[in-house]
Amino acid sequence: MALDKNYVDKTDFEVLQPAIDYYQGHGTATDKLRTYYYQGRIYQNQQKHYELAMQCFVKAITEGATSDDILTKARVLFTQGRIYSTIYEWDKCIAAYLEAAEYFKHMDRTSSYVNCIAGIINVYTIIGNTAQAQKYIALAQERLDNCSAKIRAHFYSNYLTYLATYGQDKNDIRTAINDYISISSTS
Repeated sequence: MALDKNYVDKTDFEVLQPAIDYYQGHGTATDKLRTYYYQGRIYQNQQKHYELAMQCFVKAITEGATSDDILTKARVLFTQGRIYSTIYEWDKCIAAYLEAAEYFKHMDRTSSYVNCIAGIINVYTIIGNTAQAQKYIALAQERLDNCSAKIRAHFYSNYLTYLATYGQDKNDIRTAINDYISISSTS
């Protein structure tokens, strides 16, 4: 957990293996939720075992169903959504992002909530569902001022893609670009 929080992306199980071995037969729902989540993250960091990562995330949600660790549940669901996105499973992607968004919203983690919503906007833009994309654009914009610059930039990236694909008014694109520039560093 400490390595992950410090953006150290492990690709081997050296540190986690004792926990994996122990919590397969012991421990609380929270212990299992976290262990399977981090096991899945290691598979994901290897960038070739997404199926194994997804299996770990499914186990995390199943084994951790009674856990009150909402943050880890949200992270598992968000990560599942990202994997679904890479394999074009749009309905599953949206469902995972929506559930993660609700957990993040419940915990007042606005940046994480908007990050999920930006992912949903991206999917609806890809599949051409402009009504749903517009709905989630409006939801994100309501909370954008309370987000980190990184998340606002991520939102604007998805919003600009939507506008470039479906926008009717070039002034909307110009305004979005100006808004993006205003929150981005000059470098």
